[in-house]
Amino acid sequence: MFSGKLFITKPCAYNEVRTMTSRESGCENFNHALNIYQSLVRLYRRNLQDTSQALANFSCQINVPQFDLLSYICEHPATNQQKIAIQLCVTKGNVSQLLHKLEENGYIKKEVQGRSHLLFPTSKGEELYQEIAYDLSNFQRSFFNALDNEELATLDQLLAKVCQDHLNK
Repeated sequence: MFSGKLFITKPCAYNEVRTMTSRESGCENFNHALNIYQSLVRLYRRNLQDTSQALANFSCQINVPQFDLLSYICEHPATNQQKIAIQLCVTKGNVSQLLHKLEENGYIKKEVQGRSHLLFPTSKGEELYQEIAYDLSNFQRSFFNALDNEELATLDQLLAKVCQDHLNK
């Protein structure tokens, strides 16, 4: 969480004006963080568009958020709506809408256990997940063609470290 105080803007390299925090020792650290943020946002948007198009090739008419949810349920059976919302960084209301559609299409089932509904993939959902996951993993790998296997593993480790620090609080 950001708690630094803002200066008035301070010029950085190439006559760019950036807002600096009181913790910054110079423009370089600030520019790295901002560049990483901007790159992640652009890559996410582009990847989301491309993934949507890739999913459109399947006859099941499943969209990216629905597939993300189905993937999570297939990989973590017996989970519940609250855990999904936390792990996928979405609201419980959003999860509820997606679950309704997946259940309506026969991809998941709910089992009541106490006050909680546990979520499981149906055989139809598991088959769909396996079919799409294979093609989508190849597609996602092609998204990172500029990286060799070692660089890809390093990126995976670094992103996992950042996720661990920020998403599991």
